[in-house]
Amino acid sequence: MKVKIKIPFGQCSNWGMYQYLLPMKILILQEVMVDENMEEVEFNKKNFDVCLCPNCPVEAESNCAQIKLNPIKSTKGKIMPNSKGVPGLYCASGKAVCTDLDPDKTCQCPNCDIWKEHNLSDGNPTEYFCQNGKAVH
Repeated sequence: MKVKIKIPFGQCSNWGMYQYLLPMKILILQEVMVDENMEEVEFNKKNFDVCLCPNCPVEAESNCAQIKLNPIKSTKGKIMPNSKGVPGLYCASGKAVCTDLDPDKTCQCPNCDIWKEHNLSDGNPTEYFCQNGKAVH
């Protein structure tokens, strides 16, 4: 069953229209159809343990990501981190808080077991979740 919801226009894909109306500070809502059966990847220890993000070339040279990963690495995965601001499992948590990632590097998402298990190639977005936000499929 599909339901109709309203989302702020700035969160939609019509960037040209948004740029035109942004200076006028007009709050525009658009209606979108969302399948209520859509799933999201869960942020849990099982998924975090197999996540490729911490070793992905996109964030490999990020000082911010490395600083945030150090406490997690020091516990050798015994402590499950909070989803807010953790560099990894972006398909579940959404865009990275670190701004020094390099999206010109090759995304490893299609090589990830989570991506394969959840058929994220059929979702939106399909990769670069650190830049594009969490997966919905």
